[in-house]
Amino acid sequence: MKSWAIASAAVLSLLPVLVGRAEAQSDLSGQKSLVVMLHSIDKAGQFDPTVCAAAIVLSTRNGHTLLLTANHVLDRMARENADRAKAKAPPVELGAAFFGSNGTFYRVSQKPGLADVDLDYVVVEVVTQDKLPNATPRSWKVIGSLENRASDAADGSAYKDVRAIGYAGCQSWETSVSLEKVKGLNARGRVQFESSFVKTGTSGGGLFAEDGSLVGMVTDTDGSFGYAAPLDAILADLRDKGLEFDLSYIAGQARGRFDVSSLPEEYRTVVGDAQKIKIKAAAKANEATAMYVAAEFFAKKAKAVVRGQVNPGVGTMKIDENSTYYGQIIKKAEGLQYPGYGMIGIVGGPRDGAAIFCRFTSEFKCMKDIGYYETAKSYWFGRAGELTGDILKYTGFGAGQAFGTAGDRIWLDYSSNSRVGVIENADGSIYQGEFSTNRNGRGVLWKPDGQVWQLGTWVNGRLDKDETARVR
Repeated sequence: MKSWAIASAAVLSLLPVLVGRAEAQSDLSGQKSLVVMLHSIDKAGQFDPTVCAAAIVLSTRNGHTLLLTANHVLDRMARENADRAKAKAPPVELGAAFFGSNGTFYRVSQKPGLADVDLDYVVVEVVTQDKLPNATPRSWKVIGSLENRASDAADGSAYKDVRAIGYAGCQSWETSVSLEKVKGLNARGRVQFESSFVKTGTSGGGLFAEDGSLVGMVTDTDGSFGYAAPLDAILADLRDKGLEFDLSYIAGQARGRFDVSSLPEEYRTVVGDAQKIKIKAAAKANEATAMYVAAEFFAKKAKAVVRGQVNPGVGTMKIDENSTYYGQIIKKAEGLQYPGYGMIGIVGGPRDGAAIFCRFTSEFKCMKDIGYYETAKSYWFGRAGELTGDILKYTGFGAGQAFGTAGDRIWLDYSSNSRVGVIENADGSIYQGEFSTNRNGRGVLWKPDGQVWQLGTWVNGRLDKDETARVR
């Protein structure tokens, strides 16, 4: 991962008011007001050109301003000061510059216990200086979820296009010239979007959807794509850690879609846990789906080979009485044959009609324990994600996605002790909460329009204890 860094000048002043609907893209001042420039400063608080990055304004409560930035930015600062110590040079600190002013930097310090390495975030607090006001926006921008907030636009395109705002190239409040396309979630659960804009200094900055909603915190790039941690996942983790903040799902007085802040505390926790599981499961499912495409391709080629005909690279291998492999055949110099991308079809026995798609090892196990499993006898006919155990006798499941015959989908981690997950029903309604073979335990069922439908304790898919009246 790249560490991103450098600077420009600014004074903290009152942030502009952010209203419920997004500004037109020709005026990005509302979005820029939520993004802070971070850079190294010396002991006197003066600009130092060594490190630059960005941050998002998280909260301004009781005279304290909290910022959200990438965890690796602080790692970069620590390495810089370690190098300075060896050279017997004075250390530098991290300073924050706020949109709309010039001149003075605020020192920031890390808030203990408010960080996560996997999500790559850390919370820092602005060290208040005498006679300098705190940022006090009177209303806050709507947080948007890439998957859970639909667009108001007729074509539903709001979250197909995004733009990042940060310290790109160490130029203050730089943003991409045009909107950039979202590709989806990658294997690490990051929002992946096409971008030649994301570069040094963008880390910790905001990723905004086409309608202006803040949907992610930029973390890194590989040159062709930019990556961002989903904001809803970070906020769910911070709620679990007990932090109160101003960024919310509410715009003005109007309740937003999937308004988690309106739920009782114990349900907010369950919903947050379920959403984190979904992000992990979706990442594993993405890996499995990519593997499935290659496996299905070679399986079809192998099935097209006339028995006895030589077709280099593909073929069939009988594994046992009920199982046959179709796919790549990799031949070694010593005459041994190994499978590659392909499928195992099962005929007869308790798993009659099942098929397993993955990249197989010589022992017919799925590489990285990632694969795609289908069965003709189960309601959930497809599972993409972690496949564990001896797949010829038993397939155990870890994190992944299942597909129902009625068009519904579920994201779950079977290996997790906290059995929570997300179900997206064919009618557009979404369940977030505790789960076993069906809805079991505390959970929330959202209507297709993002409002709470039912909330309470479930038993085998039915609402047993209705607590919907507790929604604020």
